[in-house]
Amino acid sequence: MVEEFCSRDSYVAASFAQAATWTGLSIPELYEGKLAGGNDTRLSHGQGTVGRVTQAALVFGIHDSLAARGRQPDAVGGASLGAMIAACLAGAAERRELFELVHHQRLAPPLPPTAPTQGMAVAVLDGRANRAEYYENRPGVYLSVDHGPVFDGTRQVLVLAGYLDALEQLAAEAPPEAVRILPGYSGAFHTPLQQHVVDFIRPYVTAMTFHPPKLPLCSAERTGLVSTVEEVRDSFLYNEITPIAVAPLVTQLARLGIRYVIELGPGLPRGISLDPMISVRVASPDDLLQLDKLEA
Repeated sequence: MVEEFCSRDSYVAASFAQAATWTGLSIPELYEGKLAGGNDTRLSHGQGTVGRVTQAALVFGIHDSLAARGRQPDAVGGASLGAMIAACLAGAAERRELFELVHHQRLAPPLPPTAPTQGMAVAVLDGRANRAEYYENRPGVYLSVDHGPVFDGTRQVLVLAGYLDALEQLAAEAPPEAVRILPGYSGAFHTPLQQHVVDFIRPYVTAMTFHPPKLPLCSAERTGLVSTVEEVRDSFLYNEITPIAVAPLVTQLARLGIRYVIELGPGLPRGISLDPMISVRVASPDDLLQLDKLEA
């Protein structure tokens, strides 16, 4: 899909060319989202560092393509890597430095072999279930991502993270199929267990250039907008240990009077409601055609 997007859209192709220049990765590696040798460092969320560079390049390229069509955002926001991408789109951080930071994380030292194994799990619960029972007062289990109500409120989805043995115990005690361990995740992202990542990137982030956002910068990590240089810097530095939630992001956008949310690239998981706003996902060249249906 990425290669097709680049072949059909010059702005996406230009974004990938920039990413390759700034990171030293080859275009084929970026298309595949992994190193040619297959030995890419796996980050806490299960995605390799090259995969994150690929995702950022795709989102930047789609944004630039939309801007060339006269569709400039009135506000931006995102979660996890998307929060840092949004900061760049708001003029609060430099694209090159984001690419370099993400690629730099491949050098992060792993936890010692004696450290307890970390992991991730997804909990799909009844809309009326007490979600706190799944992570509060459970040693070794943390709330990582709160997707909130989905499918018209009949379900709620949480991403839990922590020590693998604690997650497996939770899955065994929960109702059948309510909690599933996510394979391929070697860490507990957006939890305090990723403090070693914060310690590793701190000197790098401290040296980065940040600016006050030029657009409203909405956050999935806090209840208000990200407004100052210090807040932008902290959002980069503490990204890996801060839990995230969809609700504050949606609330901030709605308060700004946003009517349409254009999700660039992978976007939010399917089934999440952004009411009262209308969401359009652009993850392929053909998706751009949907935007013609939006009101000017």
